[in-house]
Amino acid sequence: MARRLALGLDLSTQSATASVVDVDDPSRAVLSPPPSVHYLDDPRLAGRFALGGDFVLPPREPGDACQPCALFAAALDALLGDVASGLRRLGRHPSEVVAVSVSAQQHAHVWLARGAQKCFEALNKPQESKDLEALLADAWSTPLVRIWRTSCTKDDADAMIQRLQAAGENVIELSGSNAPLRFSAFGIRRTARSEPEVYRNTVLIHQLSSCVTAVLIGHCDAPLGTTDKIDHFALAEARTRL
Repeated sequence: MARRLALGLDLSTQSATASVVDVDDPSRAVLSPPPSVHYLDDPRLAGRFALGGDFVLPPREPGDACQPCALFAAALDALLGDVASGLRRLGRHPSEVVAVSVSAQQHAHVWLARGAQKCFEALNKPQESKDLEALLADAWSTPLVRIWRTSCTKDDADAMIQRLQAAGENVIELSGSNAPLRFSAFGIRRTARSEPEVYRNTVLIHQLSSCVTAVLIGHCDAPLGTTDKIDHFALAEARTRL
């Protein structure tokens, strides 16, 4: 019987981590300890992205909290490389991966530029460089990922809540929450108001998790739900990233 592996990827605020399990024996981790790329300590990333000790870029205003798109591309590249080398040391091969699940920090979102699809489609073709950071450099309409630590969005949250109330809607009934400032919708509105040119040049806004999915399948249009359905993944090109 063919050996089958499932790969889990998690991009958090501080690191990117992978877990690999045998599909036919999911209680056993294939790679132990799980490969992990720490944004500040890993020599492949350390000192390259101007992150502070709190893992975010210097704020542009009080309450601003962003990390670079390039950070996540480089971390994903390094992590997949570690997974591949770890499997080969065990006599296993990346081609055994039949399912992938992706998770990432909540509310982090990525803005894709017009023309980004060309960058994603290029991932499906042989390239002189397999450096994700370079291959995706032109995919972002802004190089910044606004993350869950954002708290400069009170005006945006208030404005959206007022619009809902005027329409007879209740934000808690709609979302199950009282609209914390970190919510993606408020961060998106903040960026659109403060950087209208970025908004005009944007074709798609991804959650970080679905953006990783888009990278793996080589197509920028990766539905949000795809990241939670490991049995629905198109893996042919995901394997080439390993």
